[in-house]
Amino acid sequence: MEVTIKPVDKKNWKDIIKLKVSDNQAGFVASNIYSLAEAAYGESSVPLGVFHHNQAVGFIMYESLDYEGKEGEYNIFRFMVDKDHQNKGVGRLALQRVVADISSMPNCKRITICYLPNNSVAKSFYQSVGFSEVGLDESGEMIAEIKNK
Repeated sequence: MEVTIKPVDKKNWKDIIKLKVSDNQAGFVASNIYSLAEAAYGESSVPLGVFHHNQAVGFIMYESLDYEGKEGEYNIFRFMVDKDHQNKGVGRLALQRVVADISSMPNCKRITICYLPNNSVAKSFYQSVGFSEVGLDESGEMIAEIKNK
């Protein structure tokens, strides 16, 4: 399957903000336009577009937690696949590639991702990619991690 991961830039940001999740998923993820605004003003956010045959189909954003004094730790804090492209393997492949890219960074020790505890689809999906639950954060979201050796 042809899936590419590209930085969000001047040429593709409008395609990224057009992507939508299904109505029953809307409460689980921030809008892509909000995420891009957050990336513009955040400490170390890396916004990435997911493309299938050069068509935008998803969005992933991660950050290095070095600014919090957590050297070698990364957090994937946005991940979505457009409702018309779900259940086709695109999201799994995209997340696996981003996890592999982050894991290959010389100092990477840990990658985390969070989701609402009642989101059983996210729990199952992230576990299938290799994330293990470690507990709730201060806002009540489940933290799952992949430790890099």
